[in-house]
Amino acid sequence: MRLDMIGLRTWLLATVVGWALLVCVLAVAGLGKRVELLPDDPALVQRLPTLPAPAPERLGAFEKYSEIAAHPAFAEDRLPHPFFLSGNDGGTAASTVRLTGVLLTDNFKMATLTLDPQDSVRVQLGGEAVKGWRLLALQPRSATVEGPSGTQTLELHVFNGQGGQPPTANAAARGAAPA
Repeated sequence: MRLDMIGLRTWLLATVVGWALLVCVLAVAGLGKRVELLPDDPALVQRLPTLPAPAPERLGAFEKYSEIAAHPAFAEDRLPHPFFLSGNDGGTAASTVRLTGVLLTDNFKMATLTLDPQDSVRVQLGGEAVKGWRLLALQPRSATVEGPSGTQTLELHVFNGQGGQPPTANAAARGAAPA
């Protein structure tokens, strides 16, 4: 076998094996047996750093912050407002509830109430309360309901023609012949 035909990987592997054998032979011969600690030298010991003086109290007395409570940062008008855990303060419920639908049949009576622009409630006459609202009486254009603000009679909210989308134009009205 010729030496110039041996590949690079083989030479690398042979080098690693050679070093491993050399370290094993030196370990068996006693390499590293006489390692000892040096005696302590007081000249090499460094002094510990001193701690800086503690900083003064950063927050200060609690009385300094009374102005924050008087003008809350996250209120739009920067005035304190009452906080309600239920999410409903009760005072605005009577002014925002509207009767938007009435369904009357021989054996089924239901009303649709709109509490705010995103919340609609359907209550049935003689049924359980829904979101704190219960239907007590129902006529074709009015309903008597009991809610968080007490009992009140609501008139049916009727579309007045203002706002909303215009009706879809009829094909015959546009001049097209019916198919």
